[in-house]
Amino acid sequence: MSQKLYQFKFDDILNGNDGAVICRSRDRFIVRGFDVENMRLLQKLRKKSNVSSLDMFSPEKVTQLLSVGLISADVDLKIESSQSKRFELSADVVRHIATSIFPLGTGKGLFFLIILSLVALTLLPIHLLHGSMSLTVWFAQAKFSDILISSIVLFLCICVHELGHATACVVNTGTVGAIRFRSYRGSPALAIDVSSIVFTDRRGKAMIALAGVIFQLAISTCILLFPLPQSIEWGCRLSLFAALFSLSPLPKTDGYWFLCDLIGRQLSPRLFFPSNLVDLVYSLLTFITFIFGIYSLLIEVKALFFIGIHELDIDFLRGSLFLLLSIYASFVGSIFSWKMCQLFLFGKEK
Repeated sequence: MSQKLYQFKFDDILNGNDGAVICRSRDRFIVRGFDVENMRLLQKLRKKSNVSSLDMFSPEKVTQLLSVGLISADVDLKIESSQSKRFELSADVVRHIATSIFPLGTGKGLFFLIILSLVALTLLPIHLLHGSMSLTVWFAQAKFSDILISSIVLFLCICVHELGHATACVVNTGTVGAIRFRSYRGSPALAIDVSSIVFTDRRGKAMIALAGVIFQLAISTCILLFPLPQSIEWGCRLSLFAALFSLSPLPKTDGYWFLCDLIGRQLSPRLFFPSNLVDLVYSLLTFITFIFGIYSLLIEVKALFFIGIHELDIDFLRGSLFLLLSIYASFVGSIFSWKMCQLFLFGKEK
């Protein structure tokens, strides 16, 4: 007698303190009332294969899993796991790292990192102003190896940012998902799956939203306290800028989600015909931030291209790289501007 096979209809399970979040592609589903041990066993089976006999589950449990759509009796062996098509740091690895630095994700730990960042910031100006130069001038004169090192430092600081979210998420919900590499508004980005945030209160959500910025500011400012090569220094400077941008009130940034958790409602950036006074104030502040950001971006693009090519003595290869970076920066700025205009006009991206 052949075994009855079932196909799993999910990618991963995030077992929280008060339920589980089912991850299926980009969709997330909340389930409650399931035994945690059974859910963990189901998760282990899913990681081994796309199908399983489920002999270790009782018929009643299999029926329950079928009823909520976690498994299917219609097996298609040609279907592959969607997880294998993604570049990601698995949820198990992320949880292990977050658990090892668990104290830093608590309220006291985040407060300590804030104080550490503020103390470091007060000591930074003398070090940064001594022998400093503009990013454009440094980029024009630096070796390609130095630019690569700066990019790696920036990437590692952003990884610390995502681990900050992960640690606070584990503290407040008991679990966290994977860190995935993706494209966001035309630029590469890292994203942590914090779907289990639904299992915590407003305070916990606010901590999770801010933890990434706090971790990134702490690591960047502390590194800058030491005399280091300019390649590492510029990587940390760019990291500081990225952290401050994440703290802005622009939609879908960490600052936006923190503000929403703080007031207990989701804000709409719709500039015309806002539904209430709070949304009107938020829309105006967001619009001012947006205009200032676009103006700053245009200034940097102008400096990167015109100053870099026309005023500095650089070779053809480096000049071509300047041109490509200017075009790319303009492309990212155009996509970002278009998305923001959609938000201001319609209150959502189309």
